[in-house]
Amino acid sequence: MDELEQKISWRGMGASFLILAVIFLASVLGGLNKETNQLMEATNRSQSNMLASLAENMGRNNKASAENTQSKEPEKPKFNEELLPLRDWSVPYFESAAKAGVVTDIRTGKILYQKNLNERLPIASVTKLMTADVVMDNVDMSGVVEVSKKAVSAEGDYGNLSVGEKLVAKDLLYILLVPSSNDAAFAFADHMASSGKDLVSMMNQKAAELGLKDTHFVNPAGLDDPKHYSSAYDVAKILGDLRKKADIWQILRTQTADVLSVDKKFTHKLENTNKLLGTMDGIIGGKTGYTDNAKETLAMVVEVSGTELAFVVLGSDDRFADMRSLIEWTKKAYKFTP
Repeated sequence: MDELEQKISWRGMGASFLILAVIFLASVLGGLNKETNQLMEATNRSQSNMLASLAENMGRNNKASAENTQSKEPEKPKFNEELLPLRDWSVPYFESAAKAGVVTDIRTGKILYQKNLNERLPIASVTKLMTADVVMDNVDMSGVVEVSKKAVSAEGDYGNLSVGEKLVAKDLLYILLVPSSNDAAFAFADHMASSGKDLVSMMNQKAAELGLKDTHFVNPAGLDDPKHYSSAYDVAKILGDLRKKADIWQILRTQTADVLSVDKKFTHKLENTNKLLGTMDGIIGGKTGYTDNAKETLAMVVEVSGTELAFVVLGSDDRFADMRSLIEWTKKAYKFTP
């Protein structure tokens, strides 16, 4: 083979190898592209599945959130009922003609109205609220009390008691509180003295126990004396303490009653001095008073929209008109329910 043929032959072989190499590379690259395509397709499918799953979960969460929103409304803040009663400031403050007065919530002690509430003033027969309070704690209500000459000689004749008359203590309590008998007050004082108890001293002791800083008693009836006084606020506290004794309120709201002596020889027709009884809703009971120095006084407990309130009017020219106006104003000036 000559040199020219030899060159042609090597060139042909080189071209063949080149062709075979190209074919091989194409085959390899084709396989790689196929695997790459398969991997990309798998990745895309995985991403699609993940996105679909995420979308499904988000859908479920949104649905649950919507259901929760529909079934559970936001909780309203709880109203603090201790704030009641609430003042309605669109109602002007009450202008009382009485010298002093107060309105308090018996349960909480909250003051709803005040005028000279701590001023020391004569309170007249409102004193008998404390007299009755101490008597009920120290005298057997089923026992018998004999009326003394000293008791009958006391100022005032309400109750029309007779010397030597004997009455059951509870009946004498009616005479003390319904027609406001001074004789009955002193009859109880004499009765307690017979067993070594000083009624007036015990009344002052009770006042100290209740924290009544502007109260002092000299007699059990409320007769005028410079050293016998209380305040509107202290009287309201006495009313609150008396609410613990249900029996006394049965007496304090009694309009009329007939009481007999033990031997049935004496009959006492009683008429309550509190003329507001039976004329207004919610009155639980109360006590009137009058002397020249004290003028007209009145202490009452009245239920307003389920809330028991103590009302006190001292130094009045018309206790019933003043008290009625104060009660009506309180109903308008305060909100008692949420």
